[in-house]
Amino acid sequence: MAESQLESEFSRTIRVERIGREEIERRIEAKPDERAALAERLGLASLDLLQADLRLKRLSRGRIAVEGRFEAKLTQLCVVSLEPVAAQIEGEFAVEFVEAGPGPETEAVVAIDSVDPPEPIEDGLIDLGEAVVQQLAERIDLYPRAPGADLTWQDEKPAISEPKRPFAALSALQKGKKG
Repeated sequence: MAESQLESEFSRTIRVERIGREEIERRIEAKPDERAALAERLGLASLDLLQADLRLKRLSRGRIAVEGRFEAKLTQLCVVSLEPVAAQIEGEFAVEFVEAGPGPETEAVVAIDSVDPPEPIEDGLIDLGEAVVQQLAERIDLYPRAPGADLTWQDEKPAISEPKRPFAALSALQKGKKG
């Protein structure tokens, strides 16, 4: 199944025909069941808030600009102690979408130092919710730590033992023959 056919947990689509040269604004917020599904998808203990204020505008050559700001409140588990770690993430972003033109598909050439390539517009729709989720996923701390959690590795101290004597067994045998 292609990724585009998967159902998003937080889908807020808009038809591209509704987007003109005049900027339009949208405010989206995830519902509790959507946040629970997103928390599972993103590996979070909980996602308590996810909302975004977005601005959309049509650009030249079939491109759509989406700019916005999102806010999320979430809880992760500490990678050391497994204690809950609360976090608040806010961010601004800009994403560009492009309508696919008629004709055969072509490969996009992306330079390493360029900005992100435009996202494709599929079936005349832009999923604003999924765009926000992708921005959130990029900013989640991969290794959250609770205050005071320490992961300093210490090797066990080896037990003090007698020095190894390679010929001790032979010496014991010889003593047995003599005695």
